[in-house]
Parts: sequence; structure tokens; C-alpha cells
Amino acid sequence: MTLLLLLLGCTPTCEQTCRKLIRCGEVPSDGVSEFRCTESCNDQIDLYQLWDDTQLQEKQEAARRCVGDNECAQIADGVCYDEDMYIY
Repeated sequence: MTLLLLLLGCTPTCEQTCRKLIRCGEVPSDGVSEFRCTESCNDQIDLYQLWDDTQLQEKQEAARRCVGDNECAQIADGVCYDEDMYIY
């Protein structure tokens, strides 16, 4: 039970988030690869840490959790869309 609770509270990695967004068709099909999406996501995390901006760090984590927690149809409807965070 404890392991399940720990897993439920984890924020998906950039790789997991990008993989799901690509599978759901939510990453532009103009040649954006999973690697490039993941790299952009990780760069965003690094930048917010460099700036020591905990608010943006939390928003970025919330965006990744939202993608992880929702179905493709909900993501396509914009449930996770945040103009400041959706760089993928």
C-alpha cells in the first residue's frame, strides 16, 4: 500500500511526459522527436532551478503530473494546457 501511495505522488519525468504527449498526438508533427521534446522539458526545469523560481518549478511539475494523470482525449481538450509551460 505504501509503495502504491508513493507511486501515485510521483511527478512523471520529462521523458515519460513527452512519450505520452507524442503517443496522444499532442506534440507538433513537424519533426519534433521524443528526444527533442525531453531535452526542451529538461532545459526548462534547469532554467527554473537556475532562476531559483519555485513557483515556475511547481507549475512545471503540475503540468507534467496533469499529462500523466489524464487521458489523451482530456489532454486534447486542453485540460493541461498552460501557455507558460506547454513548450513541448
